[in-house]
Amino acid sequence: MKRPLLLLFGGLVLLILILAGVLSARTSTVPAGPSVAATIFPVADLTSQVAGDLVNVELILEPGASPHTFELTPRKATRLSSVSAVFGIGHNLDDWASGIAEVSDAPIVHLDKHVALICGEGVHVHDHGHEEEEEHDDHGHDHDEHGHDDHDEDEHEEEACDPHYWLSVPNAIGIVEQIEEELSTLYPDNAAVFEANAETAIAQLEALDAEIHSITDGAVNTDIITFHHSYAYFAEEYGFEVRGSFEPSPGQEPTPRELAELQELVGLYNIQTLFSEPQLSKAAVSAFVKDLDVAIMELDPLGGTDDRASYEALMRYNANILSQAQ
Repeated sequence: MKRPLLLLFGGLVLLILILAGVLSARTSTVPAGPSVAATIFPVADLTSQVAGDLVNVELILEPGASPHTFELTPRKATRLSSVSAVFGIGHNLDDWASGIAEVSDAPIVHLDKHVALICGEGVHVHDHGHEEEEEHDDHGHDHDEHGHDDHDEDEHEEEACDPHYWLSVPNAIGIVEQIEEELSTLYPDNAAVFEANAETAIAQLEALDAEIHSITDGAVNTDIITFHHSYAYFAEEYGFEVRGSFEPSPGQEPTPRELAELQELVGLYNIQTLFSEPQLSKAAVSAFVKDLDVAIMELDPLGGTDDRASYEALMRYNANILSQAQ
């Protein structure tokens, strides 16, 4: 009789623990108080610098994951249902953020209002009212509630703008400017603090930009091949040329013809190093690197790890890797 009773008691304890876990998962939400979400780590870090202690910033994409392959779970979307806004990149990089907007009614704010976008075949657009480097029509159209120009949005989508615009420090300054504007609109009582924090962040970014230029000015090889096409902004700003990418798009292995073209580029530009990324598998590139007897080093477009726990540390890391490559 004692054994059945013990088994029954043990089963009840286990059931209570399971129910407690389920209840905890259901009630787990963002901390109390004002909060916004950010799709990727660089956006989250820059937003935190402007928000300070006044607004909680929730990172959606966990460090180590790729925005190109990420799938938003219902549980995470529900957890973020109380955020006031979702700050993201747009241009098809983090479209999964719409799942949070659906459960929270929070607007999705793409932080490209004050940045220089690369669209189409190398077309450079100082977006939304900034001076342009190439000839384009005047942008005198109505803007939506977040300052976006609907006509421009359509043009940029047609031209397939490169979404990795945070990988240029001048663009990061533009991102900070827009974050300050958006937070001040959401929480006007704290606008003065956001403005002061943004000024501090911009001063630090200006110093970082000068530092990275000094690092990359000494790079031995400025012709590079990357794992996928994500470093056009960094390359243009700091004097590199991206001659090719191993994966045409993340998760899509190159065709034999594309591999042959890459091999030709390696010889043509005397490239000794191919740059991978921690968020994407290196399995497909291993044979290519071995056959061509080139080295492989790791660039990181997203950061969030211990040694890249800030936007500044992330950009400094990439500058050092590129300048050290032979």
